[in-house]
This record gives sequence, C-alpha cells and structure tokens, in this order.
Amino acid sequence: MRTFIIRLLLVSVSMIAATLQAQNITFNHLTTDDGLSQFSVNSLYIDENGVLWIGTREGLNRYDGEDIQTYKLQKNDPYSLFCNTVLRMAGNRNGKIYLLCTEGVAEFNLATQRFTTLLQGNVHSIYYKEALFIGKQNEIYRYNEQTGNFDLYYQLPGKSLEICCMHLDKGQMWIGTTTDGAYRLQLDNSVGIIDSDYFYSDNEGHMFAKITNDAKQEKTLTVEKGQGFMQGIFVEYGITVDDDATAVRNGGFGSTTK
Repeated sequence: MRTFIIRLLLVSVSMIAATLQAQNITFNHLTTDDGLSQFSVNSLYIDENGVLWIGTREGLNRYDGEDIQTYKLQKNDPYSLFCNTVLRMAGNRNGKIYLLCTEGVAEFNLATQRFTTLLQGNVHSIYYKEALFIGKQNEIYRYNEQTGNFDLYYQLPGKSLEICCMHLDKGQMWIGTTTDGAYRLQLDNSVGIIDSDYFYSDNEGHMFAKITNDAKQEKTLTVEKGQGFMQGIFVEYGITVDDDATAVRNGGFGSTTK
C-alpha cells in the first residue's frame, strides 16, 4: 500500500511538472535595482486600473508593468505620506487607496495624487467592503466619510484581544484575532432602536428595541432575564437634513420637555 502511494505521488508530481512546462510559466522579479524603495514587501494591492501597489518599510511603490514610482514622507509637503512604513492596503475600487501604517491610517486619492491622514495611533488591521473598517485591540470601527470620524461598529469580549483581519461575506463578518482564533458576526441578526418620542411626543422618555432573527440559521433566539442582548452608541438627536421643519421638536432621546 505504501509503495502504491509513493508511486501515485511521483506520477502526480510528474504530471504537474509537465503541465507547468507546457504552460511555460516564468516569473519576473522586482528589486531595488528596478526602483523598488525597499526589498521587504509588507503588502500588495491591485487597483481598478490594474496598477500594482507595493507597501514596504520605506514607502509606497506604484508599478504599472514598466516603471516604479515611489511615494514617501516629505517634511515640507502636507499632502505626502505621513509614515513610510506601509503594513497593509485596501481600496474602494473607485479612486481611493487606504494604507495602514505603523503610525495610523492614510488615504491616497488617485486623481489628485494626494495623501490624507485619517487617523494617527496604533491600528492593527484594515479592511474595505462598501466602507472602510479598522481594528483596534478588540474593537472594530467604521469610517464615516461625511464626518471624517471612525465610529464604533462592534466590540469583541475581552480587552486583551487583538483583531488582525476582517472579511465580509453573505451577511457575515469574519473576525480574526492573534491569540483567540476567529469570530463570526452574524449581521443579519440585527437590533433596531425605535425612539417613541420621534413619533409620539406624548410618550416621552420611552424607548423600544426590536430584534430581527436570521431565519437562515434555523436557530432559536433566547434572551434570559437580566441578560444583555444589544449594545448601542448614543448619538445626538435632531431632525434629519431632509426634513423641512419650522417648529422645535418636543421629544428626543431621554428628553422630558425638549
């Protein structure tokens, strides 16, 4: 039996080698002699134009198949890269690339060729799908392009955790950590807040919570007495931008008279 397995492996290796020879696969190497800013490559990203972006410990490199262009910190240029060590990259496939550096997060605009520093500080991971997400310790933040702030999106239990990667797929967010394995966040299971003051100002000071259970998982949702089932972020109340109002709203989150 052992002899048969060895022969089978040899035949498989021979077939793979023959296939590779038939395809005539070759590799081209980019080095510092070609213009690469540093030989230690931390990350790669291909944008919507097919351009390869290379993150190193000594700046960001752009490779279009022929030439390499390097972007680094320029002390007298406020639109340059604020930190030369690029760890990870992500993009929105619509003109913007996001860089995770050792000192924070930066945005690069392909049209203007300008960098914008979005956040300074220790960030462990970065991810983009429909929005920019970053991981700091056990917390995930989502970037709000309207306000320029990173809003808290989710928090894993245990402050000693460190989120190293994220991935969104089919209503689920997969969260990888450095010491505690992977977590799956079911986004289809949602909690909605209905402030009754917004609709019925006579019922001030009351708040309702709505839970939506994901039927695709075929699981029963159980909430025991005294058990917390949601976490929220308090935001400033007020009428929306589209509202055409001339009177003062007599209701708000936690309000009694205004």
